[in-house]
Amino acid sequence: MKRKLLGILASLGIFLLFFELGSALLAHWGYLHRDLPTYSLKQVKERFWAEIDPVVGVWHPANSQFRHRRSCYDVVYRSNAWGMRDVARQKRSAEPRTVVLGDSLIEGWGVADENRLTNQLEKLTGKPHLNFGVAGYFGPNQYFMLYESLAKSFDHDAVLVGIYPSNDFHDDDFQYWQATGSWKGHYKPFLVGSYPEYQTVYPSNQLELDHLSWDRYMVRWLREFSYSYTTAAHLFRQMRNVWRKEKTTPKGEAFSGYYDFSKERWDRMRFSLERLRQAAAGKNFTVLLIPEGVDIARFLRSGRSSPLHEKVTEWAQKNQAQMIDLLPFMASQSDWPQLYFAPCDEHPNDEGNRREAAFVFQELNSQIKN
Repeated sequence: MKRKLLGILASLGIFLLFFELGSALLAHWGYLHRDLPTYSLKQVKERFWAEIDPVVGVWHPANSQFRHRRSCYDVVYRSNAWGMRDVARQKRSAEPRTVVLGDSLIEGWGVADENRLTNQLEKLTGKPHLNFGVAGYFGPNQYFMLYESLAKSFDHDAVLVGIYPSNDFHDDDFQYWQATGSWKGHYKPFLVGSYPEYQTVYPSNQLELDHLSWDRYMVRWLREFSYSYTTAAHLFRQMRNVWRKEKTTPKGEAFSGYYDFSKERWDRMRFSLERLRQAAAGKNFTVLLIPEGVDIARFLRSGRSSPLHEKVTEWAQKNQAQMIDLLPFMASQSDWPQLYFAPCDEHPNDEGNRREAAFVFQELNSQIKN
């Protein structure tokens, strides 16, 4: 019996060894589109995106850093004393400054600081762009709440809000989170109700603790020290995408936030934008729409402006705001697939950020002249 048990354990050990080696090869060949191990015990213990803020939930711990490694990039992120992924910033300043809000697209997912959209705009304009972007299912409702609780206290004369339709509608939709089970264990504010009578609710009232539970510690240890975990996470994500019905439309097309949003979702987004615009009264206000590859392909097939473009244009005109839509511009780039990290990641790469910044700079100057 003892010999049989030893044989089973030996077979299991050999299987796990070959699975780990095979996973490492898949990652080396670019087939694993998930975070890769960094072999850093520090990253097991410390967090860069953590649900630690009592108002917005996910935020960066102050003066922290994180190495983000995938097959298509290897970047180190750093936060300042305020938890922003940015250089040191003082709240008081006599010079004009722009506060920039958004999710991972604004934060600069996969992109070194100097190549991000905000850093490129800062170079082009000569004007500081304070980056308050943060990844982690961060939606327009949280953009407003972060502005009120932190960003507004920094002297500035302009606000730029990055909207990523691919997930911003999902991120603020509590019913969607309930249907997928994603909300469980997350400290995150949602708007519940109908326009304009919404209430802010937190399904979970538990912020992340300073210490890790043993199960979270093990998960993070596997993430940072095992390619096998990366393979398992990749397979789980593919299965989850199949389960989530909203990944395809009734016509069988891939979901596009520019085209496939409901009235309820638009009402929720415009409510957040309206509150943000009111909080930033007297300041230049710009809404920036940022597409992903699915949106561009859909735009090229349809040959017309998207419903979201029309909605935000109308909203901007009524609320004394500017609107810049990157979708037509990115679609006009003949090499647009090379401006994203695809297939490793859906975010714009260094060159994508550079071209987007140049277009935004051009549009801002054009709108000022007009």
